[in-house]
Amino acid sequence: MICYFHLVSANDFLRDDTGCRVTDFADAWRQATQAVREFCDEMDDDELGGTEEWTITVCDGSGNLLFSMPVTREAEVRLAA
Repeated sequence: MICYFHLVSANDFLRDDTGCRVTDFADAWRQATQAVREFCDEMDDDELGGTEEWTITVCDGSGNLLFSMPVTREAEVRLAA
């Protein structure tokens, strides 16, 4: 199945128009976890610790929300455990 990994904050919506092929829900979770790591690596602490909170929302090809997770260094550590 194809999943789309959108980045959402109170002020922005960064839409994933390409998507990613995943084998199942667990694979989508792993892909989202990797996306959180990459996003955190690209942002400095001020950007991540500012007033704007980011969330990654994962939708299927029909636009149905599968799950969402916060994009924070703390979430990244919890997800890696």
